[in-house]
Amino acid sequence: MFIRPATLEDIKGPLLDFYQENVLFHYQVRPDYFFDGHRETCQKFLERQIENQTFLLLEDDSQKLVGFLYYFFKNEGKKILWISELFIAPSERKKGYGKYLINAVKKIAKENGCVAVELACR
Repeated sequence: MFIRPATLEDIKGPLLDFYQENVLFHYQVRPDYFFDGHRETCQKFLERQIENQTFLLLEDDSQKLVGFLYYFFKNEGKKILWISELFIAPSERKKGYGKYLINAVKKIAKENGCVAVELACR
């Protein structure tokens, strides 16, 4: 497994499809909270987050995209790394791949002086 920051070039591959699938799932569950997953909207969001360098990709040994994690920093009296989205391809789930991304952000959090890593599920 290999973890790396996403690049704008990655949007041309399966990343946009994975991200759109994730957004559409959330939109079906909570249309009052999540946007509708139009491809152009997803692409623009990805571009912004990739430019912020807060989007990680998980690839297997053949460099096939397995999943992604998007995070940001919150500072409300204490600095926290907030995991906004964690996605593993349906065909790759239940294999423990999510822990690779979680461990990567724990390291990033420590390097950036965070006191915690948080994730909320809706």
